[in-house]
Amino acid sequence: MKPMKLIHKTLFASAALLAFAACKEENPGVILTKPAVQFYDTTYIAAAAETPQSKNSLVEDLTGARCSNCPKGHRAIEEMQLRNPNRIVALSIHGRDFPQFTTPLDSTKDVDMRTNYDLLIYNIVGRPGGLPFGTIDRVHKSPTAGTWEGYAVSRMAVPTPVNLYIEKSYDPATRELNVKLKAVFTTDTLTMRPFFSAGICESGIITPQKDEDLASDPVKKGIELNYVHNHVLRTMAAFKDPLLPASVSGMPEKNRVVEKSFSIKLKNEWNADKCSIVFYVHRDADVLHVVEAKVK
Repeated sequence: MKPMKLIHKTLFASAALLAFAACKEENPGVILTKPAVQFYDTTYIAAAAETPQSKNSLVEDLTGARCSNCPKGHRAIEEMQLRNPNRIVALSIHGRDFPQFTTPLDSTKDVDMRTNYDLLIYNIVGRPGGLPFGTIDRVHKSPTAGTWEGYAVSRMAVPTPVNLYIEKSYDPATRELNVKLKAVFTTDTLTMRPFFSAGICESGIITPQKDEDLASDPVKKGIELNYVHNHVLRTMAAFKDPLLPASVSGMPEKNRVVEKSFSIKLKNEWNADKCSIVFYVHRDADVLHVVEAKVK
């Protein structure tokens, strides 16, 4: 007997007005518009159970080009990934809050890596006192990059109730990226309906960065002009969207499969060779699992 599939479309396009007050200055707020992405949902019960995957950990690094302490977070992530290969997924988020840290050093020629997703993340985990600021699965949060790996390792030891997969195809002529996200529940222990998020990040972006470690350098004077930025969040196709289609009532049962397909066109200034898709399933402030796949 073939598994029954239930398919429906959801049009994802929303805007939210968010305002935050910075210390001794007012932020008038930012209009946040997510890209219009049409998702196609498929769900069914798999005939055979899957072996649970090992849980990966999501590190969200809130950072900025004018933040001289932020390279400590960048370097900590690189070291974490070297010591824990394929288990740490990082997103380097250059936001618009804390403009004294996030504004490009030269707005006329530097790469502007800013998005508004820092505001949505702060709405979940709380607004920090400054940058850098790291969240580990949105369970642990700390401005001290040296603590991130310990938190990440502890989170990787937590069993995940869901296996995640990314299938994709990319057309360089049109720059269209087609993606299928797949979630397979390996237990029936969840007590709330989960969310999912999916983003595009880019590595290898070369643009200036303040760096405290270069403050005494008589030539660089605290600024690395050819700094290489990695894991930079470019956009989110979905942010805290319901994973389960409306056709599924209650909690996800064991062997429940959910597939979500979408297409998105990469901007011309993004290097597709250096871009990745990040897919994670989560409660609100608890990432259950995360995976990453290169666009090419």
